[in-house]
Amino acid sequence: MSVETIRDFIRAEIVNDRSMDLAPDDNLLLSGILDSLAVFRLVAYLEETYEIEIPPQDVTLDHFATLAHIDAYVLSRRG
Repeated sequence: MSVETIRDFIRAEIVNDRSMDLAPDDNLLLSGILDSLAVFRLVAYLEETYEIEIPPQDVTLDHFATLAHIDAYVLSRRG
């Protein structure tokens, strides 16, 4: 599990720009990189890839605002 894996998915599947610069602390939601549909696609990807369940109440700014937050959240669900 790494920020790079999540970054690669967002670049390839969400924004369709593999060269897009995404830093671990860039706010993906406020910048418009992730909209509500993209968040659901990301959640489905994370659940399938890391074999975790993400309850709807966990899809919050605290968990999904940045790559670093997403990474930390997934690690906590796997632990």
